[in-house]
Amino acid sequence: MELARRIAVVGVGETRYERRSSRDLAALRCEAACAALADAGLEAAAVDGLIVPGAGYGELHELARDLGIRGQFHAASCFHSGTAVVAAPLEAALAIESGLAHTVLCCQGVAWGSERRGNVGQPHAEMRMKAAFEIPFGWYPQVVHFAGMARRHMELYGTTEAQL
Repeated sequence: MELARRIAVVGVGETRYERRSSRDLAALRCEAACAALADAGLEAAAVDGLIVPGAGYGELHELARDLGIRGQFHAASCFHSGTAVVAAPLEAALAIESGLAHTVLCCQGVAWGSERRGNVGQPHAEMRMKAAFEIPFGWYPQVVHFAGMARRHMELYGTTEAQL
């Protein structure tokens, strides 16, 4: 409870709800982030932390560039399955508490209605970092991704295939 008394959410922003936006996810995230900054009465220059659930490393830095966040800043993308939007404010609070950042912007977005449809791996294939550093080396599809984690667990803790 002590952490909750020292850290606060001071601004909230969102885009207009629409079935199929003509804008891509990056533009929608940027609009929502700008609205949150305006609601908080902050300039982008005040932000020194950025947490965007589900975003790749490149997407984090593109959003920072588009918002006008300059200089060194703490950037993180939390991948906690369906709980990422709940985990993001906690990660922001921990970044502030640990001294990594003073003002953290959390930004989440989806554009399911306007994004191309495909198989379950398509969103991963479209992430620039995965396309550059995972897919060329066979770290794809998700079965392979999770197999690597399972194998690591087996090596570290002696877990057997039967236990999995």
